[in-house]
Amino acid sequence: RVEPADAVAVAELLDDYSRRLYGEGEVTAAEVAHWWSDPEVEAWLDDGAYADLQRGAENERLWIDFRGAPSQQLLDVVERRALELAAPGALIRVVVAAPEQELRKLFEGADYAYVRSSFTMRIELDAEPEPPAWPEGVAVRPGAAEDARALYDLYVDAFADHWDFHAEPFEEWRRWNLEAPGADPSLWLLAEADGTLAGFSLGSPHRSGEPDAGWIAILAVRAPWRGRGLGLALLRASFAELFRRGRRIVELGVDAENLTGAVRLYERAGMHVSRRSDTLEKPA
Repeated sequence: RVEPADAVAVAELLDDYSRRLYGEGEVTAAEVAHWWSDPEVEAWLDDGAYADLQRGAENERLWIDFRGAPSQQLLDVVERRALELAAPGALIRVVVAAPEQELRKLFEGADYAYVRSSFTMRIELDAEPEPPAWPEGVAVRPGAAEDARALYDLYVDAFADHWDFHAEPFEEWRRWNLEAPGADPSLWLLAEADGTLAGFSLGSPHRSGEPDAGWIAILAVRAPWRGRGLGLALLRASFAELFRRGRRIVELGVDAENLTGAVRLYERAGMHVSRRSDTLEKPA
């Protein structure tokens, strides 16, 4: 098992792993330590390999994140723990970077089967981004910490039709979006219409700690406002605010088969796929 003092070494391992695959860093030690502070996360280190296990949906979904050398010994340890925790009918899932074929072989050899892919999408901002065109009747403002509950409620509503969505409790959502290292509610953008929250974009510093990179943690639009240009406007407004603060790269994550057309939306905004990860699973 990891100890708090291992955060620096694990961040270095994850950065080295990311640079080997993508030519850039991944995460800071502060981000690693914050991740481990979640009571739903357990983590392990083996020689040249790191893995953690995140419990979710009342232990009906157990997620393994595995990086580095394809260690069968480490996978056995994590799987044993997952089986101890698993609820009846639970699924164990792993996420594998598309270029990482050796790790994929390790999981396929342990009877994991492919179910889905996700993308990291990116835009490089060489000049001030195109300004947003807001739908009529929409007012936009920056966020504040006290908006967290309203944002969470819209998030649960907007993502309810997404693949295998299970909403985490509000306190956990708040922890990841308001209390994470570098979290800055002034980078949140809230779109309101007739006194109701219609959509939002949660901008933040990038998890890599790179000072010229930004991240959009969540982009959510309430169903009645979809197809009216609000998502694109929020996205462009986030680009503009991050650019104003010196960020020249902006990334976000998205389900490759998102039913609301998010991938096409991001492409219209000038983003492109920079990474692909594949989800594999097996019954516990």
